[in-house]
Amino acid sequence: MLDIAGPDLMDEVAASIKEHIRIHEERPANQAVRKDARKLVSKAGYSPDDYLRRPIYSLPMVVTRITSRLTRL
Repeated sequence: MLDIAGPDLMDEVAASIKEHIRIHEERPANQAVRKDARKLVSKAGYSPDDYLRRPIYSLPMVVTRITSRLTRL
């Protein structure tokens, strides 16, 4: 179930980053990106600590994947 939710959650965070850039004309700090990722994971019904500690979804990996998705949205 976590594997299915991952890409959708990353797309949501990427969309949030794009919206921040549109409004503020700058990329949000990595800390803000991590905070948003944790909020979205919680909202989706997952424990952020359990979800984001999995090697495939570690926070640095999530930030890297989200950044790569920014150009695709």
